[in-house]
Amino acid sequence: MKWFIRGLASMFLLAMVMTLSTSYQPAHAQDAALTPAGVTRVPDRLIVRYKSDPSVLTAAASTLDSLDAVQVVDVLEGMRLQILQVPPARLDKIYAQLQRDPNVESVAYDIVTVPAGVPNDPALASGEQWAPQRIQAPEAWEITRGEGIIIAVVDSGVDPNHPDLRDRLVPGYNFYDFNTDTSDGCGHGTHVAGIAAATGNNGEGIAGIAHAARIMPVKVMAANCSGSYSRLIQGIYYAVDNGARVIVISSGATMDSSYLRDALIYARERGAVVAAAAGNYNSDAPFYPAAYPEAICVAGTDTNDNRMSVSNYGSHVDIAAPGSPIYSTYWSSTSGSTYIKMGGTSMAAPHVAGRVWPRCCWRATPT
Repeated sequence: MKWFIRGLASMFLLAMVMTLSTSYQPAHAQDAALTPAGVTRVPDRLIVRYKSDPSVLTAAASTLDSLDAVQVVDVLEGMRLQILQVPPARLDKIYAQLQRDPNVESVAYDIVTVPAGVPNDPALASGEQWAPQRIQAPEAWEITRGEGIIIAVVDSGVDPNHPDLRDRLVPGYNFYDFNTDTSDGCGHGTHVAGIAAATGNNGEGIAGIAHAARIMPVKVMAANCSGSYSRLIQGIYYAVDNGARVIVISSGATMDSSYLRDALIYARERGAVVAAAAGNYNSDAPFYPAAYPEAICVAGTDTNDNRMSVSNYGSHVDIAAPGSPIYSTYWSSTSGSTYIKMGGTSMAAPHVAGRVWPRCCWRATPT
């Protein structure tokens, strides 16, 4: 996805690439059996890749028959992956059993992800929505506003009743409850969606960067805004297979996962662009999936065009965009559909998602 970063940077007034003197190479080795400090395992999930052979599904069924109380949550046949739900008390034992199974190529613990954000459109006209001017969005609107493009917001869901979003939505999926109810449970996804593609010229609230694009809500977070690598993986495949050309991911974790990177490769090979938040640890440590070369890794800037104090930085960062304070659409159980200011690289990534698509989607192949 790095093939158009240079061109993209020229489109942003504030765009900057932050580098260190040392280069970063993402790890592609086997997923570590032991999780590093600061990384939390999902207590009841494993990700398994079976060996490539015509009997993979039969082999998988045979393996699972020997493991009591193991439930198959999802099968990604093209990638030979299964996502398993297991009894928490037996997580390590079943992990070890699967490692020894001759039908299994590799197995990994699932990892908890966290959001990369902290908790005649009036806000645009008043200047309260300051970020579009900083990335020259009004100039881009003279050419296009995102017509015909689907932006997948792989997050906590999107408020379906918000007046600035309800006319932009296309069907999505809920990978937390396994149904089509993609209503937001914590407000984070609604905020991200508004930045990327809230309706423009409707006399309401704000204007999204690509305010004529459609929004595909893909819910991968619980009501407390926590998610997991396995749900991110499911969400990316779903978004690509259902027509999204741009995917915004404003969450992640600090542990490398070859399975998660494979999902980004799958997206890139099918012409989709992934804009992902660099993380909010004021660190040069990689935050995944943003740090993978198949994603656009987005750091955050403030109203003075300086790096936000919490934003990650380093050679894996591709570009920076406005991240704090950002006024956008929101939902909460107490206030319902509303608007608030939030800050973080979670807010920076959808600015890039909304602004990048003319560079990626007007040509059939990268040059």
